[in-house]
Parts: sequence; structure tokens; C-alpha cells
Amino acid sequence: MLNLKSSHSTAFTPSSPAERYAEALASGQFMADEAQAQAVQELDRVWKELLNRYKASKKAFRRFRRQTSPKGVYMWGGVGRGKTWLMDQFYESVPFRRKTRMHFHHFMQHVHKELNKLSGQRNPLDIVADQIYKDAVVICFDEFFVSNVTDAMILSDLFQKLFVRGVTLIATSNIAPDGLYKNGIHRDRFIPTIEMVKKNCVVLNVDAGVDYRLRVLKQAQLFKSPLGNEAQSWISERYTALTHTQTNSHEPIVINNRVV
Repeated sequence: MLNLKSSHSTAFTPSSPAERYAEALASGQFMADEAQAQAVQELDRVWKELLNRYKASKKAFRRFRRQTSPKGVYMWGGVGRGKTWLMDQFYESVPFRRKTRMHFHHFMQHVHKELNKLSGQRNPLDIVADQIYKDAVVICFDEFFVSNVTDAMILSDLFQKLFVRGVTLIATSNIAPDGLYKNGIHRDRFIPTIEMVKKNCVVLNVDAGVDYRLRVLKQAQLFKSPLGNEAQSWISERYTALTHTQTNSHEPIVINNRVV
């Protein structure tokens, strides 16, 4: 079974995506940017609609249907434009458990794994869609990208089933929807999926503004000498500042259940 449930805190917070963005501007973490502001406005809209429905009933999302599900947001543009940060602020502000935030590649790995388990059963994608919807009515995808015909054909059916069930999609990508799976095999069969994404999401280009990864570099030293413990600590700090993740240099790396 797909395990998409959030492991993050779900305690209610009054802090909306717009409030979080305003705090980042005030602290100097971000610079005012029209494209980002428009994205924040749309994310705030989704957040408010979700919150209103969440508060409307103690049964929470049992009343969610496609006709009342908020229209999602698809943010695309070059690297370092703050897309992932904006999506993460939205995700953290959603105060209920039926949500997930995943790298799109990892999501597709989950889907393939479940389809293999369901081999021989009728309508396996319906089962997978039901499992996903049970765990998450809000799905946040980072780096949405389609590169092979198998994924393209699976998504054609799966997205249709998820949108019908009432899932709200928030996605980041380096590519505009119309550029997804460009020149791919049987791309004509994927075009309806692109149109489906455009119908169910507000599509925003966030290319304008500051590359925040380069901004971090410009504010820091670019080399450290001599080599030693101090230099190693310095490079670890730079890595954390750029990626927002901690290094685990002594941990084994597991890929597809294999230690490498």
C-alpha cells in the first residue's frame, strides 16, 4: 500500500503562505519579486479554500468532491527561483494529515512498485488512485518531469483518476506544462494529460527575479585553505545553506532497496 501520509507536524497554525512569505521578506531571506508574489497569492487562495473546507465539518474531507476541490498551482521556471521553498511553505501551513510532499521521481517509484504488487488484478490504477486519495487530498510534487513512455502512459490514466476523486495538485517544475514529455514516444497520447493539468491548476512562470542559490554563494567565501577539519566544517556549512539538508557522510546509501 502506498504510504503517502505526512510525517510532519499537523498542529493547526494560523500562519498562511502569504504570512510566511511576508516574514521571509522582512527578514531579508527573500527580495520582493512580482512573480513570486503572484505564486504566493495563488498558494494562499488554495490554503484558504482548503482551510474553510477543513473547518466546515468534523468529518473533514469526507465531503470533498471534485466540484469543490480547490484548483491547484503549477509553478515552473529555472533553478534557484524559490519554487520549492514556496511550495514547502504552503505544505507546512496545511494543518491536516491528508497531504503529501514528494519528489516526483520518488512518487513514480512508489506507483511502479504498487502496480507490480497488483499485477494480475483488474483495474490496478483504480486501486492505486484510491490508496493515494485515502492518504492525501493535497499532493505537492517537486520537480515534476516526464521522460519515458511508461511514466507518460501511467500518468495519463492516474491523473485523471486522482482529479476525479478530488485531489488538489501543487507542483514545481523547470518546464512549462506544454513542454512536458517533449518529443516523447506517443506524445500525442500524453497531450490530454497536459490539458488536464492546465485545467486543474493555475500555471505560473516564476522565472523573473533573483537566483537565490547564487545569492547565497555571492554572500559567502568561494574557497577555503588550508585543507583540514576547519575547511571540512566550512564546506559542510555551505552545503547545508545551499541545499537546506544535513550531510550524513557515515550513513549507507540505499537505492531501490540495495545498499551502494
